Amino acid sequence: MPQQAAAEWQPSLQRSPTTFAEPFINWLDLQGLVLISNIDCPTHERGNVLDLSFASSPLALAGVKASIASYLDATSDHQPLITTVPWDQRYKETAQKLRFDTLDHTSFLSLLASNLAGTESSAATEEDLDALAEKLISAIQEVYRGSAKRTMTQGIGQPWWNEDYKKALYNYRLGLCSKTDFRRITRWSQ
Repeated sequence: MPQQAAAEWQPSLQRSPTTFAEPFINWLDLQGLVLISNIDCPTHERGNVLDLSFASSPLALAGVKASIASYLDATSDHQPLITTVPWDQRYKETAQKLRFDTLDHTSFLSLLASNLAGTESSAATEEDLDALAEKLISAIQEVYRGSAKRTMTQGIGQPWWNEDYKKALYNYRLGLCSKTDFRRITRWSQ
């Protein structure tokens, strides 16, 4: 799961090394967090790097970054950090399926012939045979995509309109069942 953490580091006035650095680094490693803020860019008005930002490895690989955003100044002695996560927010359309019953056979055959016109039909080695098979498969897929129509993007209709409902409607219209029986069946179907 993607994670992001921010920390404020307050160096002590003493110049001696702290004993908390090693456990903190071990904790970061256990959590799978990596530093994403800029290195050697002061985040405090006195010139120290105090504010740190970390992210999980999947976020870091996706390109998350933290940088100083001085335009977001909040009247503090710290420079604000802004974290940019490259989420792909665009709407992905569902892939429409190709309908085999709409295949234009003449177009399919002519496109296939033109796609395979320059293809060698003999293979001397196993690698050549594999390459020929891949070329043949990709040619057939491309030609099929070009000569068959896609399904329309619409709902699945009314899923409650099943065989029981059709039978009840037929019996009701013929007068073989009462109105209450018809309603009971339709309520159960819906």
